[in-house]
Amino acid sequence: MAAMNRERVRDVFRKAILRALDEASQEVFEGFTKLPKRAQGATDGDLPELFRGIDAQIDRLCNRYDVVLVDY
Repeated sequence: MAAMNRERVRDVFRKAILRALDEASQEVFEGFTKLPKRAQGATDGDLPELFRGIDAQIDRLCNRYDVVLVDY
């Protein structure tokens, strides 16, 4: 069993998912909204629910790969 820093793992996954959501939002909604060119795929109000889902997936992956997350 390997150990990884919980905060770092969450940060990597959350940033990657938010970048992907922004990219998808730009692709899908470009020209249909008054959003700036860097259209946001998630707003601050979306983050708590979104992060719960991301964190749950991280837990599943950790179980799958026999990794434990620790607070350093």
